[in-house]
Order: sequence, then structure tokens, then C-alpha cells
Amino acid sequence: MFAQRLDFLMRLTNTKNSTLGRVLYLDLSTIGRLRSGQRGLPKGQDFVEAMSLYFAEKIKEELQRKGAAAVICPGKKWPQEAAQAAELIEDFLMAKSAGAAKHI
Repeated sequence: MFAQRLDFLMRLTNTKNSTLGRVLYLDLSTIGRLRSGQRGLPKGQDFVEAMSLYFAEKIKEELQRKGAAAVICPGKKWPQEAAQAAELIEDFLMAKSAGAAKHI
């Protein structure tokens, strides 16, 4: 579920709803509803790519990198390049990765 994956990334990076909303130019309540599952991912969304890049840039510490890798790309190392990490995160958020199917 998108909400669980988003919540995982927000907890991992210690990101507040208000911070993510500001970065993505989305209303605070929209982020809250996406995170809680009260609102599903809208069709034709255009913010997941920017969201993925934001999280990729925030996953810096070794513990964060290990946690992200364990859930998003099990058995692999977390990429050094933010662009590669953003691709993994986007696939994870859109449920296109092996880790997306796992319970978080």
C-alpha cells in the first residue's frame, strides 16, 4: 500500500508532513491523507518523481542506507548516486520493486 511505503520513507528520513508538503508544493493535509491511507495515490500524479528524489537525497547515514536497502532492494547495497537511489525509491513507491510487496 502506498501509504505504508510513504510512511516508511518519512520515518526513515525523519521527514515531517509539513516539510514534504513544502518541497512538493502540496497541502499539508494532502500529505497527511496520503501518509495515513485516507487518500490513495491520484491518477496522473506528477509528484512521485520529485518525492523520490527528495528521499534519495535525505538517505545519507549508514543506518538509513542499510534500512532502505533491506526494505527496498533486499540483498543489494544502497546506491551511492542519488539518481539511482531515486529510481529505486520511485519503483518502491509505485509498487514496482520486490521490496514494495513486503509488509513494512
